Amino acid sequence: MPVSSFVELTHPENPKTSCRISHQGATVVSWKVENKEQIWTEDAAGGIPLVFPVYGRSKGSRESGFSRNATWRYVGECPSANPTVQLQLQSKDVDPSVVAHWSRGAEFTLLLTVCLQPTKLSLSIEVLNAGSVPFSFHWLFQNHLRVPDITDVVVNNLPGQHVHDLVLDAHYVEQSPMIGFTEEAERVYECVHTRIPVQVIEFGKPVMEVDRHNLPDVVLWTPWAAKKGWQALVGVQSGHIHKWIELKAEERWLATQILEKTDEIKMVAL
Repeated sequence: MPVSSFVELTHPENPKTSCRISHQGATVVSWKVENKEQIWTEDAAGGIPLVFPVYGRSKGSRESGFSRNATWRYVGECPSANPTVQLQLQSKDVDPSVVAHWSRGAEFTLLLTVCLQPTKLSLSIEVLNAGSVPFSFHWLFQNHLRVPDITDVVVNNLPGQHVHDLVLDAHYVEQSPMIGFTEEAERVYECVHTRIPVQVIEFGKPVMEVDRHNLPDVVLWTPWAAKKGWQALVGVQSGHIHKWIELKAEERWLATQILEKTDEIKMVAL
């Protein structure tokens, strides 16, 4: 199924629903529902990069790990009612000096499973400590979602959540039930219960829902005017970045993100 440097998926029940995954970084660079693009890309930037093993921001620079720049290997298709494929990255596929800079002696295997459903895109990650040296890491699905106009959208279901604002370098509790955007933002909402769906809403109608399993942190991000095409971009990203994930030898960590096109607004408070 790989075509050139991409893996292409088309849903058998609807050829207007499709997905494209780049071998570089195993980045989803396109997801269309009824031929409408859901993922923002511009000049080879955007998509859904996979951030491993470190996420952070310091003095204006962003740390996004090395997995997004590595070449992942296509493993194959999985038996499923919906098109499903897997891609893999092992520590031996990465420059040893880069791995050592993060965690000397670390050996890992990352296995990404992508499942295309009629109105959903599921991404599951498995991280295996394939060596004898324990290591700690972050994980983030760095979603770049396409919206008609960021000034017209809000994100719901995050009031009462603890926020680390990386632009302001401040900590506070979110007060707004509907979060809009008026300037550059990069906010980490920490330990958000995974039963809470996070939705992007435009003029009272949902544009996208992000559901999470074992991914307690949510990042809201916009570069505002600093990036070409920024008005059509909003980052609603799911990960485990507030605290380090620790894996001992032969231990595994698994998590799943599901993006869904939905018409139902879900207001949840836990």
